[in-house]
Amino acid sequence: MAVEEDKANSDGASSSFALDEGNFYDLVIDGESNKVMGDKPWFIKFYSPWCHHCKQLKPTWEELHTKNKDSLNVASVDCTTFNGIKLCNSFTI
Repeated sequence: MAVEEDKANSDGASSSFALDEGNFYDLVIDGESNKVMGDKPWFIKFYSPWCHHCKQLKPTWEELHTKNKDSLNVASVDCTTFNGIKLCNSFTI
């Protein structure tokens, strides 16, 4: 399954994988075994685009992704989108 990269500029997201309820259980966690999938660890940011702290984290998150994309999956979940809210709620965020 192809993963869409989040290219948003002003909302606190980074150039990392964009995750939500629609793709999280296909890419990150196996829904049946509840085990992490893939050959690299996942580093996931749950954020809100209006959050000042999330916006401040953006450059660091982009740098983390750029410097570690060969050894780490760096992803973001927008907790204000329809499918993002569902995923964030399932993790009590």
